[in-house]
Amino acid sequence: STQARVEIVSFLARGLGADALPVIEALRETEKSTRVGEAIRAALAVIGSTVYAGGLFTNIGGQNRNKIAALDMSVDANNATSWDPNANEAVYALAVSGSAVYAGGQFTSIGGQARNHIAALDSAGNLTDWNPDADNGVISLVVSGSTVYAGGHFTTIGGQSRNYIAAIDSAGN
Repeated sequence: STQARVEIVSFLARGLGADALPVIEALRETEKSTRVGEAIRAALAVIGSTVYAGGLFTNIGGQNRNKIAALDMSVDANNATSWDPNANEAVYALAVSGSAVYAGGQFTSIGGQARNHIAALDSAGNLTDWNPDADNGVISLVVSGSTVYAGGHFTTIGGQSRNYIAAIDSAGN
């Protein structure tokens, strides 16, 4: 079998500092040992030895995963975890805060339910009730405290008119 090339366009891992090098090395090893249906193009978020990946792929870490997955970097091969939210379209942005994983992209379904372009998932890969409902793609996410900052092609998000950038309360208020 041929190995697919893993393309990393955006890497956001808050607070890693000097610890980033082992993560990057682990990702290089994953590239060598992981068959990816398409490329990881857009998003990575790291918590401990878990790397959350988003993009256009359909297979990663030895498992079928649609556009979003969690990889256990403490395992050398076949390292996809059971976390499987199954997005129907590309995931371009990921951010992690506590036990929540925030995802942004072109998807309209993730975690088995309708969510337009932005969603929050728990550590089991299930959707939370948080649903800002963007009217177009979300390509960037950052979480600070209880605020999720989103950037993208939207003009409406969280029920408000917001052109391309928004601050959203993570509690849904």
